[in-house]
Amino acid sequence: QNIYNLDTSQHFDGDRFVDSVDELFLKWAPSDDFYLTAGKQKQPILSEYRGSTNALLVYERSILTQNIISQKLWGAALGFTGLGLDHEVGVWSTALEDDFAWASFEDASASITYRANSELDEATTLFFDYQYVDQDRSTDEIFGASPYESVFAVGSESKWGRFGLNTDFIAGLDRQDGRLSLGD
Repeated sequence: QNIYNLDTSQHFDGDRFVDSVDELFLKWAPSDDFYLTAGKQKQPILSEYRGSTNALLVYERSILTQNIISQKLWGAALGFTGLGLDHEVGVWSTALEDDFAWASFEDASASITYRANSELDEATTLFFDYQYVDQDRSTDEIFGASPYESVFAVGSESKWGRFGLNTDFIAGLDRQDGRLSLGD
């Protein structure tokens, strides 16, 4: 799914059939209350990552999403329903191997996500998202995870006929990459 820059021309001269892997995963869902995914995929936290890029209500993902949430990483997620909530728990590798973006598990750290949502009423759903990223960057591979050790987000999606309102409040704690100076 979503393998991009596919070159099928008769003059193909690249060393690969595709330029890079954007998303590539398998999903097994034996019921509406349980699923398992494995592969390279976005972690469905924040409203911008819960759905397809083609369905975004804005022109581009926000700068906050791009700088706080991890890239699409290799890993697995388990979704289930319990205690009146929909839950998802995922474990991801933080490293990508070379420019083709294959998974790199050698000396890679882990990222763990948890998300839950609940329908407040028939028009509004509330969301809670959490991402933990082990910031060990001793691997020589590309670090694709969030620069924040902990990311918390709460939000809502409401729809009333043709009108709707999406909210996301996000906090990233303990930035590790040094790109911002102290106090930023």
